[in-house]
Amino acid sequence: MRFIKVLILLLIFVVGLLFFVQNGEALGTHLKLKFDLYYGGLSWQGQAIPFYFIVLAAFALGMLFAVLMLFIDRIRLGCALVGSKRAVRVMEKEIDRLRAELAKESKEPAAIAANTEEIKQTTTTIEAEN
Repeated sequence: MRFIKVLILLLIFVVGLLFFVQNGEALGTHLKLKFDLYYGGLSWQGQAIPFYFIVLAAFALGMLFAVLMLFIDRIRLGCALVGSKRAVRVMEKEIDRLRAELAKESKEPAAIAANTEEIKQTTTTIEAEN
């Protein structure tokens, strides 16, 4: 599975590289970004940057957000796993306690039966002596 992931990533990289090489002229045009707030009087205008830089920056930001989302999901699942393991340990302790209690209860009738038999023998012995 890991091999397939590497091949897919390599294929994406090659396709992206071909895209940039074949569209170098169009992607090389310079853009000047600006931001105006008409009501607040805030205005910003950036330097002229090549269009491919904007495309690469958008791709990098997308990858960063995807990794961040996967990381958050991984942490959430890890916390859920820890909670589940804790619950399993509590349930295993409860099972062990119940098994010990059941074993104790099953020994008591045997002890009672043994005591009853002993009492019968003692009674028989006392009656025989009388």
